Amino acid sequence: MWIEGEITNLKRAPNGHVYFSLVEPGSQGPGTPSLSVSLLKWNREQVNTRLTRAGGAFRMSDGVRVRIGGQLEVYGARSLLQLRMVDIDPEFTLGAMASDYARVLSVLETEGLLDLNRQLGVAPVPLRVAVITSLDSAAHADFITELGRTWAGVELVQIDSRVQGRDAPESLRTALGLAIERAVDLIAIVRGGGARTDLAAFDDEFLARAIATSPVPVWCGLGHETDNTVADRVCNLRFKTPTAVAAALTERYQSTLELLADAELFIRESSVARLHHAEELVARISSDLLLAVERSLNTSSQTLESVAATVYQQAGELCGNAELQVATLDRELALLAVAALDREAERLRSFEAMIEANDPRHLFDRGWTMTRTSTGAVASAGSVQPGDELVTTLADGVVRSAVTNVDHSPGASPLH
Repeated sequence: MWIEGEITNLKRAPNGHVYFSLVEPGSQGPGTPSLSVSLLKWNREQVNTRLTRAGGAFRMSDGVRVRIGGQLEVYGARSLLQLRMVDIDPEFTLGAMASDYARVLSVLETEGLLDLNRQLGVAPVPLRVAVITSLDSAAHADFITELGRTWAGVELVQIDSRVQGRDAPESLRTALGLAIERAVDLIAIVRGGGARTDLAAFDDEFLARAIATSPVPVWCGLGHETDNTVADRVCNLRFKTPTAVAAALTERYQSTLELLADAELFIRESSVARLHHAEELVARISSDLLLAVERSLNTSSQTLESVAATVYQQAGELCGNAELQVATLDRELALLAVAALDREAERLRSFEAMIEANDPRHLFDRGWTMTRTSTGAVASAGSVQPGDELVTTLADGVVRSAVTNVDHSPGASPLH
């Protein structure tokens, strides 16, 4: 006879026999009706042949729905009615799984859950990552090895979970909840390859809902590249293997480090260019000021010479006047000349003092500094914000600092 049911309590004995019970799908707990099944080692060859024809997609384990053929018999030592299994129908199990897969996807699509987690943005650098898997598995080892190959700066939260069997969906949902409570940036669910029946837990509708509605992006690396579970369809991003998930993380970290290095180089080169431009501007202004002073002095000297010549000419014309008048005019001319020279000398000293005071070479020596941000010179308190980096040029070097507070009050002064 052929009997349909769900495998539970499967045990493989050292002598090659296999024992398990069949229950109604979804039934469990004390008092659940069950039928004992024995698969003797000499009947396993036929069963294994049928499973091999399924292309490796089938493996007998707890929680798998099966249709098996066998004979009812009584195990006399325990007066137990049991089924001695001699055959199996893999197409029944695979068909049931495909039907459930399609039904769950249809329900999730109708409710708009298929793309919900995919809409969440992933941090440019997820520094706190939770990995959910069986912690003693090869998938876990591959994930850790690949992640540590490039950068160990990530804080990894490792959560153990069943990834196969009847209890796996509930275990995975619990692990997902723990990861969300730990306030991680990203959740990775990974499992190595196996038969299609080994991945049945990841087709569970309730697990799929938990992944879809997770407030944290979920990345999945389940089985092989050809495997495609419901969890793969609702997660934020699907990868072909656990190693591929870790590789994507390390690539993300490496790209960010390269971006930061490029930004640092750009800031450094921009700062140097701006400083050179400022120095050239100060030198040009100083040169223009010196030329203006020289032109002013030349003009004043020419004016003085012109006035003196005129005075001497008029004095010559008046030589016929009395000697006293000549002497008087001579004294007045001398006084005028001395006063004019004193005034021009004072103006010259004033110009020289102004040039000296504004000489860019002495500004830094007198305590003046030049403060800039990445966008230019700091001209007002409103041009900086807390957290900005400041570059201050002094006479003997450069000081880099960070803004902690900006006082916009009218009376604010650095001297207070």
